[in-house]
Amino acid sequence: ARQCDEPVYSGTPTALGARLRLQSSAAADRMPRGVVEFEGTRRYWRAAVELRRSVTRRGFTVESFLSAVLGERLPLQRSAFLGGTDVGFPGFKLQELRGAQAAMAALHVAHPVYGPLNVQGMVAGGAFQQRTYGVFRDARGYFGVRGGVGVTTALGPLALEYGVND
Repeated sequence: ARQCDEPVYSGTPTALGARLRLQSSAAADRMPRGVVEFEGTRRYWRAAVELRRSVTRRGFTVESFLSAVLGERLPLQRSAFLGGTDVGFPGFKLQELRGAQAAMAALHVAHPVYGPLNVQGMVAGGAFQQRTYGVFRDARGYFGVRGGVGVTTALGPLALEYGVND
């Protein structure tokens, strides 16, 4: 059960339903890592998929990324946004565009420079729709690129990048 304080829901804000989540645990260089999720309640439904695959050749690490979220009447905390929760879309802040549907494909390339420091870049394309009804009926497409430097730390990767989109 979820408590959703949303103006789109008349009456009680409680949403009863079920959630199914499948997640791979394989190493990213052996097979694609992924998450498939479906959530259905009496108030809204949401389906999401995220796949990643990375390959390292001649010092370059190339990671492909695919994600898609479909839904109807989503509360704000379950909304879709371009780039997922950690990748982001070039030229937008994390979670800047929120809506009912979002899809993205991206290619991220990194090359070590010195120790844990690397140069990196990303090319991405995606589609986003704010309307809560109709699967990508009024979606707008985006294309973006970004580049910068990154460092691998004990707490995870950190990056200083600049991105633009159309």
